[in-house]
Amino acid sequence: MKREKTLQRGVCVAVSALFAAALCAAPLGVSANSALYEWQGSIAGGVTVQEEDCPVVVERERLVFTVGELPQTEYPSADSFDEYGAHVTAEYDFYNPADYDAAMTLVFPYGTLPEYVPAGFSPVSRCRVSADGASVSVRERVTYQNEYEFVLEEGLARLSDTFAEDAFFAPDLPVTVYGYKVESEYTGDFYALATFPEPETDVSRVFVSGERSYAGGVYGANVRTSNGGIIWVAVAGEPAAAVFRLFEGADGSAVQARVRQVYEGECTFEQLALYYYAGEEEGKTDWYNAAVAALNERETYIPYSFSDMEMQGRLLHWLEYELTVPAGGRVTNAVTAPLYPRVSRVSSSRRTNYRYSYYLSPAQTWAAFGSLSVEVRTPYELSSCNHPYERTEEGYSIALDTLPDGELYFTLHDGQPHTGDLFVGWLARTMLIAAAVIIVAVSAGLLTWALIRRKKQPPKGGNAPPQGSGRQ
Repeated sequence: MKREKTLQRGVCVAVSALFAAALCAAPLGVSANSALYEWQGSIAGGVTVQEEDCPVVVERERLVFTVGELPQTEYPSADSFDEYGAHVTAEYDFYNPADYDAAMTLVFPYGTLPEYVPAGFSPVSRCRVSADGASVSVRERVTYQNEYEFVLEEGLARLSDTFAEDAFFAPDLPVTVYGYKVESEYTGDFYALATFPEPETDVSRVFVSGERSYAGGVYGANVRTSNGGIIWVAVAGEPAAAVFRLFEGADGSAVQARVRQVYEGECTFEQLALYYYAGEEEGKTDWYNAAVAALNERETYIPYSFSDMEMQGRLLHWLEYELTVPAGGRVTNAVTAPLYPRVSRVSSSRRTNYRYSYYLSPAQTWAAFGSLSVEVRTPYELSSCNHPYERTEEGYSIALDTLPDGELYFTLHDGQPHTGDLFVGWLARTMLIAAAVIIVAVSAGLLTWALIRRKKQPPKGGNAPPQGSGRQ
């Protein structure tokens, strides 16, 4: 009996161990090869009044997020992006209690463009503004947006119809442009150390083309180049030619090369700041001001790069329009803007998360603010939200009697594993099924063997009693 119990315990331990191994192996297999992908996503925002002491109040705001589809991680062209139609509509019931008309300039910050938005796509073409159902003319504005959180006052201060005043940069500041041709028998890319006199911040600022990195102890930059390549240098302010001291391969080995100057010319800083600009004439001022703000945020211990003035992915887009609310009157203003969420996939999850953000803080600029209702119309699952919500037939809803502190954030997911995970998930399930089959087979075999052994063993006490030996 003892041997039988030991055997049974052994079978139970083996079964438990195999099940535990199978159950643990499945999630680890799914997440082990996962990686983190993140595209910077877009933030919509509320309308604000630029003038101070505006009497207009917001009696009610209604937000409707329509997310019938989720963005892909990549679009080959602007045309391929045309069918993506997720958007938000903000509807405001304005009331003017004053005895005079209130003519307002309104601005609506609706976000930065993430990496999956293809070059050449114009987001303003997806925007609509109306007042009591009638279309309102809209102007697109942009400001520099750093990587930190949105600050309304900072954004409003950067909206200007004139060039930003700066202690160093000015539109007519002279810029000397040099071109240096690199010649070498080395095959492949290598680095050329371009050095300059130690700069004085009120005298000159240096820009270099191409990929550049820290020079180590001297003022200059290691610029990536190759045989026949041209390194462009632009010096704003007092001219300063480059001196090339050292050439190194990617592995740190010395490279024999020489550099000769092949060009010298002049331009203005306005032309340099607009190097990457390809928009309309009226948008030049916004781009210039954004470039100056970006440059002033960068440390100057190494020269600037020309790419520091490539602003496309660092611009906060705004809608600007005029609206008048008559004395004692009401106007319903609706603003529709596209939704570009932040897309991320965390290694511990098989899902892709789509994080949507909406600026509520601009509503603080109004004289008073009433209720706020939020609808999220979507077939996708809402995995998180920073305000309490209810499930509805069309998606989700939030009802707030007053304007809350902070912004609005919510995250959707499609619940589907990635293509790579499909195979991993199939493999994990197959392994689990196989482990279960093996467990059942091994368990059945061990139990059968135990029963056979039991039948062959004699009972305790030796031989069976002889027939007919019982009491008469």
